[in-house]
Amino acid sequence: MRILLYNPDNGVTRNFMPHLWMFLLQALTPSGHEVLLIDGNAQPMDEEGIARYVREQNIDLVGIGAMTRMIAKAYRMLTPFARLAFEWLWAARTLPKNLTRR
Repeated sequence: MRILLYNPDNGVTRNFMPHLWMFLLQALTPSGHEVLLIDGNAQPMDEEGIARYVREQNIDLVGIGAMTRMIAKAYRMLTPFARLAFEWLWAARTLPKNLTRR
């Protein structure tokens, strides 16, 4: 499984201060899974950019963490994933019906 852990930029400065939760989860993840880390302060992305990254990198699971002052941005960054999850659920639900109509 490919896992992306994302921390949005702080919206105030471009200071890069690593967030330990990402490194801790990466270290605790069982072998056999690949964990990718993106800190928005080091690699800024908008909603479309992160959605494109998830598709291009075949990410299976996304974890987003944020401090209180960054929570609004974190919620905005979730929007594309909610759409992707809905599309996947819709496809998973309708695909078997489509296949059986042949």
